Amino acid sequence: MKYRADIDGLRALAVIPVILFHMNIPGLSGGFVGVDIFFVISGFLITSIILKEINTDRFSIAKFYERRIRRIFPAFFPVIIFTLVLGYYWLSPTALKGLGDSVIASALFSSNILFWREAGYFDASSLQKPLLHTWSLAVEEQFYLFYPLLLVIIRKFFRGNYAAWLLSLGVVSFLFSCYAVVHKPSIGFYLLPSRTWELLVGAIVALDILPAIKSKTVRNLIGIAGTASMIVSIAIFRESMPFPGYSAAFPVLGAGAIIYVGMHGDHLIKKFFEFKPVVLIGMISYSLYLWHWPIIVFMNYVSLRELTLPEKLVIVLSTFLISCFSWKYVESPFRTKPPIIPHRAPLFALAAASIVIAVGIGGILHAREGLPQRLGLSTAKTAEYTKKPYSSPEFHTITKEGFSYLIGKTSQMPSFLVWGDSHAHSLTPGMSIVAGQNNKTGILLAGPGIPPLIDAGQGNFINTESNAFNDEVINYLAKHEAIKTVFLASCWSNVDKNDWFQPSLAKTIDKLTSMNRHVVILTDVPYLPHDLQQAHSVAYRKSIDIYKFDSLSYHDYLKQNDTFFKFIGNLDRSRGVSIIDLGGRFYRDGKNILMMDDKLFYEDNNHLSESGSIYAARSIESAIMAELSKADRQKSHTKKLVSR
Repeated sequence: MKYRADIDGLRALAVIPVILFHMNIPGLSGGFVGVDIFFVISGFLITSIILKEINTDRFSIAKFYERRIRRIFPAFFPVIIFTLVLGYYWLSPTALKGLGDSVIASALFSSNILFWREAGYFDASSLQKPLLHTWSLAVEEQFYLFYPLLLVIIRKFFRGNYAAWLLSLGVVSFLFSCYAVVHKPSIGFYLLPSRTWELLVGAIVALDILPAIKSKTVRNLIGIAGTASMIVSIAIFRESMPFPGYSAAFPVLGAGAIIYVGMHGDHLIKKFFEFKPVVLIGMISYSLYLWHWPIIVFMNYVSLRELTLPEKLVIVLSTFLISCFSWKYVESPFRTKPPIIPHRAPLFALAAASIVIAVGIGGILHAREGLPQRLGLSTAKTAEYTKKPYSSPEFHTITKEGFSYLIGKTSQMPSFLVWGDSHAHSLTPGMSIVAGQNNKTGILLAGPGIPPLIDAGQGNFINTESNAFNDEVINYLAKHEAIKTVFLASCWSNVDKNDWFQPSLAKTIDKLTSMNRHVVILTDVPYLPHDLQQAHSVAYRKSIDIYKFDSLSYHDYLKQNDTFFKFIGNLDRSRGVSIIDLGGRFYRDGKNILMMDDKLFYEDNNHLSESGSIYAARSIESAIMAELSKADRQKSHTKKLVSR
């Protein structure tokens, strides 16, 4: 097809907001819509090329994928190598293991599926995922698996009625996207079915079935409206809004409008998009997109703080220089005539070898748990309970989002319950060991981000679903009278500032005691300033004492939980409530304990690692057993009264 400089200019409008959005530049809160603009451009160009070849009987699947390899692979795999090298040096074991998973998924163009499956409460920070941005490449390549064949089938069996079929498919995809962003947001954002319509908008424009616009005035108006639609979206959209869905129609149709009017002559906005500096940015936009995010991630990772303006300028300059080099010396040689590796067979062989090697390296990083030895750390063994949750129907998970594991001896009925959120969940490896060694059995019932509070008001981490989960826990206890002790564990500082917290906790305690349960409240572990694994890896590489910048003073720990401590300090002991100071066990001589025997005690900045969980449980073992014995004595006393 004939080269159109304005489309390269449109690429510039797509990529620059994405980069600036990722650097938290004010006024560009909707910069993420640049990806949607790319989808429209891609759909237009691919459709134009394929239909021209189909209509002249020159289309070849092999030739199509050869073009895709020459376009995508040369710049893509150097970025993967870059992230692996820097990741090996800087990233924590968990982050490097995650990078291994990302490398595998990215090399197989399925990273959108990986990031969809990882999305949620326990998901690692996006600033620990250097290949997160490859999700959009995966969406495009998955689209290209079926799209050329679809066009061939329409030509052969449906008389080339492309418009009807592509419009129908686009409408279905759009409606699904509108549904998914409300009911399944992660699916709506990451997966192909909810993004297909964006590519098809470009495809429908490429069909050239819309009326030609002969009036320059009308072209000017459409060009201005389309550009305004994209710019307004970039300026006012927010990450928190449902997206793509209906909202994406503004930047998507805006991009489609620019491409459409440009097919029929000059217009005012086209002159801007054809401005040479803008076109040059568009020409290197693929490399810009690939390189900017890993650079941002590693700069943030190493600094352990918000980047300064000069640092952000360094990122922009570095990204442009690397991208110019990549475009001229890496991308272009594979596509100019004659190209590097001119023959298809060796090109395909090199592409396959690149994928196999990348997948192999990613597999090693995953299997070796992120190579903790390179940072002087011991290899942590994954707790068995996470691999083999108890599957008996008697102890099923209450909700799909929750956790349900037997703790301690799995051959007998549980006599205690650990109820809470992810902080309760992170205690279970150690609790399971301690309980098992003392011939005790318990059960964990935990919901991610759901504190063990009944009838809590709406607020942070509390909604209708979380209240329903906790109501189910109460129903569960009513059906299992053998459970006599209930340990309440939570990230209390997340909710203790809400005005409903104290009455809700009091009501929860009263409800449990009325059910003849012994209630034990565990104070929370310190909430650290940084992700401990990240802080340790940076401190190790910079030869800095980790305690100088990642520990939390005992005074700050008390301040962090002040409302909670004041309330439990005033609890009427006649309620039968016991308090175990778990958080205090993470201090020795006023110093925050972060690690021991080359084992870090946190997975991030607030969830215990397996080693931290074992340390926590060991440190309060005598208190735990004392509380369980107290409940046993109460149970025995009750039986004697009944027998009399």
